[in-house]
Amino acid sequence: MKTIILTLIFISTSTFAQTKALRILTPQGMRDLMGPYPALGTEASHQDFDVLLQIQNTRTPDDCADAAREEDVSLEKMFAGPKGPLTKKEMRIANPQVIAGFAEIGANIYVAKSTFKRPRPYLSMPTLIPCIDRESSSAYPSGHTATAWYFARKIAKIFPSKKAALLKRAGEVSWNRVIGGVHHPSDIVAGKKLGEELAND
Repeated sequence: MKTIILTLIFISTSTFAQTKALRILTPQGMRDLMGPYPALGTEASHQDFDVLLQIQNTRTPDDCADAAREEDVSLEKMFAGPKGPLTKKEMRIANPQVIAGFAEIGANIYVAKSTFKRPRPYLSMPTLIPCIDRESSSAYPSGHTATAWYFARKIAKIFPSKKAALLKRAGEVSWNRVIGGVHHPSDIVAGKKLGEELAND
């Protein structure tokens, strides 16, 4: 949530926002792109919670530790950490070229979450106990997922030979949000759609 707030301050006050065209979808654009989240009581909603319960019963302390390492949205942690495909030098090369993207993806995540307002899974099903910090923002779409896929696609344009590894890593970052118990699987699907749509420029 702190990242989103800082992003909005950046957008509203910086010269960059006035001179560069940021693509920010409208609420209707968000609905058209991702569709509604599964309503409680539907088969799709039951499937979301079945997956979350199964994961809760099978995840290991190491699984939770991996998820916890990625709680803060950081390109370094996502793509140049212990499991990332980029070296620190490659990340330094990529950073100046993608850093402005935080304004675009951050603003869109804010609009999307404000549009859908889906409760986090543990609020809808109290028997679900996250193994990482609980979030105060809405669940749909997953902001971490949108960010990971957005930047995986952007960085892949800089390092084409790393594309497959970057996309695989984006998938791991996304799924760790489900493992941690803070997102439904359908939040992850929606987040990927948002991140990839915005990266296609």
